[in-house]
Amino acid sequence: MIDPKFISAFIMGLFSSAHCFGMCGGISAAFGISTALQSPIQRLSRLFAYNAGRITCYVALGIVFGYFSEFLSEQFRALMLPLRVLAGVMLIAMACYLAQWWMGITVFERAGQKIWKQVQPFSLKLKPAQGLHQAYAFGLLWGLLPCGLVYSMLVWVSASGRMTTAALLMFGFGLGTLPAMVATGYGSARLQAVLQNRITRQASAILLLLYGLWTVFSAFGHGH
Repeated sequence: MIDPKFISAFIMGLFSSAHCFGMCGGISAAFGISTALQSPIQRLSRLFAYNAGRITCYVALGIVFGYFSEFLSEQFRALMLPLRVLAGVMLIAMACYLAQWWMGITVFERAGQKIWKQVQPFSLKLKPAQGLHQAYAFGLLWGLLPCGLVYSMLVWVSASGRMTTAALLMFGFGLGTLPAMVATGYGSARLQAVLQNRITRQASAILLLLYGLWTVFSAFGHGH
């Protein structure tokens, strides 16, 4: 049986397309244009290499954040309750973002601006990518692009208190973002429209909201 947390992470990535199109869509579209003269197989492999690098970065960040979370939770058992409550609260916040009821999580983007300013010069040296290895390397740096949604996900997965769980959830989130980024690279307006459908987004948000409320409720021993 698939872990509900993994499904939640995938849903957040899949239906956060509005933010993805705005934050990363231009980059992905530019890559699609730059590979337009290549064969369909070459073009698709290049796009997947970019995105594989980006998802790898998300997993690596999950490992780092999860490691420190696991260390702290083992050293200070009293942290487990607030961490589980935090996980539920972050799910609720991301559900509200997904349904566009409240966009507060985007404030986290300011925190990553300083890091991105240090990384961006290296990313520019890799454009245009001359091969799959360069495309993958650019994707690794691309994953550090300041994104409130990614930062919110890192806070949420850290609350799991387990390094392996945090890495797996960030992988699920990355997989969820893949259709939107590949669609942008290929200029697929139909898929973009499906992912941005208001009813679908709000239905997914309600599921996440309910799961977030259950997480908070169960943290106090009522959901077992």
